[in-house]
Amino acid sequence: MELEIANGFAPGLIGEVTRLHGVYYGREWGLPVLFEAYVAKGMAEFAVRFDPARDGAWSVWEQGELAAFLAADLGSEPGRAMLRWFIADPARAGRGLGRRLLDTALAHCRCQGVSEVSLWTFAGLRAARVLYDRAGFVPVAEERDDRYGRELVSQKLVLRLG
Repeated sequence: MELEIANGFAPGLIGEVTRLHGVYYGREWGLPVLFEAYVAKGMAEFAVRFDPARDGAWSVWEQGELAAFLAADLGSEPGRAMLRWFIADPARAGRGLGRRLLDTALAHCRCQGVSEVSLWTFAGLRAARVLYDRAGFVPVAEERDDRYGRELVSQKLVLRLG
């Protein structure tokens, strides 16, 4: 079955992306509902200021369920973008959804004249890190992060676009 990537926000999307994050990070990383609340708050703030002519919010749906999501927040700094809320349903792993979304987001950033794309991730997210490394992202910062009730190592990665 061919999956289509939709750009933008639709009713229920914030909740579905938040649910995927809460379930995955709760089960696999032991993060409490505090992490889920952080995702929901950030997504809600982004949705309010989302500009479809500039920003991107790509979702993949399969049989009425969210399969994957990624947003590109072009914010207020000209030439820079931040990738946020990148998630794929683990039950659908290995099908290239993450690669397709990342390629779509980076193509969008290039079309928008973005020269630098950044993102924050956790150390230990191997599948995501493989995608980031293949795309050319490099680590520029690392810090201990305990704001979710469990100590993690957050990493900032940057890609300079040509």
